[in-house]
Amino acid sequence: MKNTLKIDPEKIDSENPEWMEDDFKQAKPAYEFEALQGILAARRGRPKLENPKEAISIRLSAEILDYFKSTGKGWQSRVNDVLKNYVEEQKHS
Repeated sequence: MKNTLKIDPEKIDSENPEWMEDDFKQAKPAYEFEALQGILAARRGRPKLENPKEAISIRLSAEILDYFKSTGKGWQSRVNDVLKNYVEEQKHS
């Protein structure tokens, strides 16, 4: 198969030359380099919560649901806050 890619000599980076077949043969995966272990082991995304919320299914009256949804984004967290406050009040009564 003939390579039809035209290389612009002005765009060749002398510090990062094109890899040849021998370069690929000698290449190693990043996880084999001890200096990269900390970087590769780092978790991505949000940190794990100490007390994560659980996904459940709950039936609420349409009136309650409409009210909380009308308060905008984060309505489920507000429902959680109301329930959490109720539980705390019940503990102290």
